[in-house]
Order: sequence, then C-alpha cells, then structure tokens
Amino acid sequence: MKPRTSRAGNSADGFTLLEMLVVITIVVMLAAALPGLRFGTDQSHEEAVREILSTLRQARAEAIRNAETTAVVFDLQQRRFGMPGRERELAASINLTLRTARETRLATGERSIVFFPDGSASGGSIRVERGQETSTINVRWLTGVIRQDG
Repeated sequence: MKPRTSRAGNSADGFTLLEMLVVITIVVMLAAALPGLRFGTDQSHEEAVREILSTLRQARAEAIRNAETTAVVFDLQQRRFGMPGRERELAASINLTLRTARETRLATGERSIVFFPDGSASGGSIRVERGQETSTINVRWLTGVIRQDG
C-alpha cells in the first residue's frame, strides 16, 4: 500500500498558477488605477513628451467619440496637466512653455487646449525642456492634429 500524501501539507510545491495570476491581476489593476504614480525619482524628457502626447490624443479621441468638448488643462505653477479627474504630475526637472488661444486661459492662471466634437481644436504649442533636451508639441487648430517636432 502506498503512503498517502496531502498536497496541502507539502510546502515545497510553491504557488499555483491560479495564485500567480491573481497576484499579477491585482498589481496590473493597481498600476492602472494610479496613473500619476511614478516609480523612481525623476522623469525623463522622453517620458514627459510621451505622457503629454498621450493625454492630448486621448482627449481628442474622447471629444470625437462622446461628441462633446474635451479640454486638457495645464497648471504650470502646480506642475500638473491632464483632463479633469485624470491629472498627471511633472517632475521638477521638466519645464513647459505653452502658447494657447487667449480664450482658453482660465482665471486661475491655468491654460488649456480644447478639442471639439468634429476633431478640431483650440490649437497651441507646448515646449518641453529638460536640461539641453527640447521638444515642441503642436496642436493644429483647424484639424486638431497633434505632432511632435524635435
């Protein structure tokens, strides 16, 4: 007769595939729920440009999809930007210079780039600098096209 062994009593087996999948799912959900969370101490120039481009493109897509005006607000004093409720922070080493339409400047000193349901935009340009690295993001007012130069 063979001795009976219990799977639960054998601690050398490790984790099951199901347990690993649950942990990975939780980590992914937490990462998605905290988009402003940055690991590390600084943000690279490329990361900042990528985040701004992504936010602008998402705002334009939402304006078209939802048939409603959508704005990306830039608060240079607080070093934040984004759509309402989905703001992101910029590292202290990143400097932004904005050129926007006068009508999109808010009383609080914030500036915004507005996207309309037809895909057009208020237009503007964003200069992103970190040390010697410089890029300019342009938003065309008539077409709403977003393009990175440099």
